[in-house]
Amino acid sequence: MQGKRTCSEVLGYDITPGGLRINPGEATRVLEIYRVYEATGSLSDTARWCRQHNIRGKRGREMDAYKVRVILSRPIYAGYYSYGELRVRGDFPALVSVERYNAVVERLNAERRGRRAHSELPTLPTHESEEMP
Repeated sequence: MQGKRTCSEVLGYDITPGGLRINPGEATRVLEIYRVYEATGSLSDTARWCRQHNIRGKRGREMDAYKVRVILSRPIYAGYYSYGELRVRGDFPALVSVERYNAVVERLNAERRGRRAHSELPTLPTHESEEMP
């Protein structure tokens, strides 16, 4: 498997003929979402913060807890494409380190509870990785 793009639009990146390219303004928003979630540990509080700061999704929709969870659990931000349960290293720069992504996913997994609990999210293999400044 080659790690080429098969996804639709994703906040933080622009789709170009050569693949995904970081969109600096959007990437800053994604990193802020990570920062706020890491500080609060709450999807609802993070979504509220996004609404207060007018941070919206790629298509301009207002953030809610579900959308925040989707962003935090997308392996694309750590430089990986996902195909079902398979994770493949992409040919594009990551916004967050694999270690940071895994820590957030582990926290999300620990918060699963109740009858509406989401399925467990897989972590990524750890290796040397760089986080976007």
